[in-house]
Order: sequence, then C-alpha cells, then structure tokens
Amino acid sequence: MNIPTKYGLNRVLPPLMTAGLVTLAVLAATNSSAGIQGSGLRSLLAIGTVTETGNGHSNIIVVGGVPYSTSRASFKIDGHAGLPAQIHSGDVVSLIATDPADGGTAAATQVTFEGSVQGKVSDIDAPSSTLFILGQTVHVTSQTVFAWNIKPAGLPGLQNGDVVEVSGFANSVGEWVATRIEAKGQSNVSRVVGSVQTLDQTRHTFYINSQKIDYGNAEVDAVLTDSVPVSVQGVKFAADGALIANRVRASGAAHGQPGSIGRLQGLVTSYSSSAYFEVNDQPVLVGAQTKLSLPIPIGIDVEVQVTGTFDTRGVLVADSVQSSK
Repeated sequence: MNIPTKYGLNRVLPPLMTAGLVTLAVLAATNSSAGIQGSGLRSLLAIGTVTETGNGHSNIIVVGGVPYSTSRASFKIDGHAGLPAQIHSGDVVSLIATDPADGGTAAATQVTFEGSVQGKVSDIDAPSSTLFILGQTVHVTSQTVFAWNIKPAGLPGLQNGDVVEVSGFANSVGEWVATRIEAKGQSNVSRVVGSVQTLDQTRHTFYINSQKIDYGNAEVDAVLTDSVPVSVQGVKFAADGALIANRVRASGAAHGQPGSIGRLQGLVTSYSSSAYFEVNDQPVLVGAQTKLSLPIPIGIDVEVQVTGTFDTRGVLVADSVQSSK
C-alpha cells in the first residue's frame, strides 16, 4: 500500500492545529529514544483530554483515561514553564513519558498545554451551541467542561465581551470543538492557534481563519509559509481589526519517535479508508491485528482514541482504535 505520511516522500500533510490541537497544540516534539537500553522502559507520547489532575493531592494525571505519574515531570503552559496546578480537567495536553514493561504506571517527563484560543467572545449562537472568538468558531458539546468561574455553567453563563480561554480539538475545517472553557476576567491577552493563511510578507500580515494578524513588530520564532501551524499572542488591535502580534511561534503536534508508543485522542481530520486515516492530522494505519471498538463508524470529525506504535515514517500503527460520541 502506498501510504502518504507527514514525513515521507509522497507528500507533506498539513500539520496539526491543537490543539490545542490541542490543540493540540502547541506541543513540543520529543527527542527521546524509543527504548531505554537495559531499563525495560519504552518512550511514550500521549495526546488527549485530562480527566483527573489529583487536585494537588497526588502526582497523578489521567489523560485519555490512562494515569501517569508526574512526580518528575516538567510542565509547559502556553509556551512558558508552568506548574501542575495550571492543568485542569478538560484541558487537551501532550505528554511525554516512559512506559514500564511490567505494566506499571508510566512516568511523565513533560506535560505540555497550549490553549486553542483566548480572547473576547464576539458572538454566541445558542441554538447551535457555538461561540465566536478572535475569528474562530468554537463548538460546545455535552462533554465540554466549564470552569468554576463561569456561572451558570454553559453558554448561558457567557455573554459578548467576556474574555475566555478555550481548549479543544480542531476539526477537519479548522473549527474548535471545545473540551474546556475558562473565564479569564479582565485579561487583555489575546492568543490564537491555527494555520497561516493568505500570508503577505510585504505587509507582514496573515490570517488564522477570519482573524487578521499583523506580525510586523512581533518576535517571530517560526518559518512563516501558508499552512504552517503557529501560535500568535498580542494585546492590541489595529483599526481594521487585525491582532497586533507581539509573538509568533511555531506550533503543532508532538511527534513520536520510531518504535515508541503512541496514545492519541482526537478527531478524524482526514479519512482515506478504514485502513488509513488521520487523527489531529496524525497518520494512522489500521491492520488485520488492530482491535476495533467502533460504536460509531470512523469518519470525518468522529472522535477516536488510538493506541499503537510509531513506525519509521511517523505513522501510528494501531493496536487498538475506539470511537466515541
């Protein structure tokens, strides 16, 4: 089978917005080897939603339903060094860990979170459970976690002008499906993650969906081309509505090393066949030995959890695939 991969010669796949993506984000690549010689450990990359954090009483975080020890982990929050207390249930994180061969709890070495979008709510469409922030479309589902500072919990607790941060997964058209929404009070920080569109290197502008970005005076830590994923931050807007960026940095999903374990939760962003599809733009290969649990058939924008091993092309060869609503 001629399988396109993100790193292969056939073509270059568009990189992940994660959130997070999440977001996906946002998320640092791991440079660790797939196995640690003589230790009985294997490297592991997990991307998924946090369901438990220990609430400060333990060094355990649960991501995608799997517990990990964080006693020796470093935390990175929105591109900066962070603390465990800054991670909450509903956040989409990337986690690098070592997995013991004896089946014990994997030990995280790095936990990374990057919000999908932060800024003022510009519009709310309650009938469709959708809100709009910085030119980004955000869908709310029954699984979306609303932070304690949004009351009542849900869209009725929000109004135009509220500053919020959203964590979630990007769908196949670059819209966010929110896993968590938190009010950010009077913060003037605006942040958006997404793919560069309509880059104008003369005027130093580009778009992320319908939000115009002016990066003329920004610190740029990325090679800007159309479709490259970036994280943009700023505090001011131009007269034409453009976000005046003070920082633009490369974003995108972490990549598992060949032979390392992958545990991936997210949305199917491209579907070629039941044997090959992409989750958060990560290539996934399904074979005869893959265990399938599919109450919902795999298709575009279906949420799935995939466990497997990364091959030399960066493809996650699935041991199991499970779909969920």
